[in-house]
Amino acid sequence: MASADSILRRNDVLSLLRQMQSGAISELKPELEPGRGFFYPAAENIISTGTEDTNFILNTLAELDILRRELNDTINSCPKCGGACLIFSVRCPTCNSSRLEKGQVLEHLTCGHVDFERAFVRGNVYLCPKCKKTMSTLGVDYRRPGSYYKCLQCGRITGLPSKYFTCSSCKTVTAEEDLYLKQGYRYTLNPEKIGLLTNYTLDLTSLIEVAESKGWVVKTPATIQGNSGVTHTFTFLAHMPNSPPNDGLAIDVDVSAERVGQQKILTLFSKGLDTAVQSTALGIVGEIEEPAKTLARSFGIHLVVGRYVGEVMTGLAAYLTEYIKKRGRDNLRIEAEQLESLIKSLEKVT
Repeated sequence: MASADSILRRNDVLSLLRQMQSGAISELKPELEPGRGFFYPAAENIISTGTEDTNFILNTLAELDILRRELNDTINSCPKCGGACLIFSVRCPTCNSSRLEKGQVLEHLTCGHVDFERAFVRGNVYLCPKCKKTMSTLGVDYRRPGSYYKCLQCGRITGLPSKYFTCSSCKTVTAEEDLYLKQGYRYTLNPEKIGLLTNYTLDLTSLIEVAESKGWVVKTPATIQGNSGVTHTFTFLAHMPNSPPNDGLAIDVDVSAERVGQQKILTLFSKGLDTAVQSTALGIVGEIEEPAKTLARSFGIHLVVGRYVGEVMTGLAAYLTEYIKKRGRDNLRIEAEQLESLIKSLEKVT
């Protein structure tokens, strides 16, 4: 099974999930086309690599529990190529011949002879071709079982012929019991995975441009192994080149319909503490409780809170800009102090 990180790095997959997250696409329902079976037009408008790849991606996202799937429809398809355009045919269950006729049959109740109705017609009466007795009363002398097949090869008459299907694509002939049952699913976004998706689907372009314009290294999402051995994930991380990833700014972004409480602050603080990251910030699209604000200040976590994603991204970009400037000034100060110390050492030597 593909990992969440690998499949969620694809831009087309992220675009699809953004639309589902925003509500622009509420569900993905399959449509049926003979040449390719089930396909998802709304998904294929975004994922342009074909039906097979799109179906693979949706199935993988369901296995990762990012999408929820529910059986919507089933069809029989060719076991060789998967084609859904099948030509139905029947064969004699005794000799397997396809030389069959179909018609209404009569059964003579006295002797049990069964044949097409035309075999019993003698002028204006029914006469059994086997025992030569006249059949005059329906339900007493004879009955009508219905429409049956008669094999011209061996003569068997049956209402249950063997069923075969010829694939219009690869011409494979398959018995009914050997057909492949193809399932079409309805997909919806799993609301429990919104937090995970936020790390991938947010448009972090403004943050990336700020950091990269200053020559900083960007990771999004970023994973860092903490001192405890636990691997932690941040929505965004930027650090100076030639420095370890934790020597920078780690940002988490939370999109929530509920007011953010202290637990979110504690979670970020714990991740920052375990990974020894230099600074942390939290962007909240929504509202935050006052005790959580107070806790963030005491932990030194910079907060950016807004009603809209764009508003929060702008605030975080502004903070990142100031942070990079401050780190630059700090580095210059440290370099100046080191230079001054070197000069004093040289003066002592001379």
